Amino acid sequence: MKVLVTGLGSIGQRHVRKLREILGADAEIWAFRARGRQIVIDAQLRATFGQAPEEQYGLRTFSALEAALEAGPDVVFVTNPIALHAQTALEAARSGCHVFIEKPLSDRWEGIDELVATVRHKGVKVGVG
Repeated sequence: MKVLVTGLGSIGQRHVRKLREILGADAEIWAFRARGRQIVIDAQLRATFGQAPEEQYGLRTFSALEAALEAGPDVVFVTNPIALHAQTALEAARSGCHVFIEKPLSDRWEGIDELVATVRHKGVKVGVG
């Protein structure tokens, strides 16, 4: 299984830890990182500055969402800033990926109808949690 996590803030890192726990070391977990902050946040929410999350968790990283989606993930975890949730989920669904969106779905209604239509058209599964 190939999983793309969009954003490696505290919630993105939590999802990475849980995915490793559930799927094991054989799962390919990738990350799309726009800001590239060097902070690792552990399960007790302690931050270690100056450490790269991709090195800590053994992730392949992408600096462009388009390139990450072209690599062909099976599922995308949307854990980037809330204002980007709907657009990121839309791009993932357009690429034929199943999508998990960290709550809330968005901070505005704009783009939600297009997301729903795309999900239906592509036949992908989407969950918000």
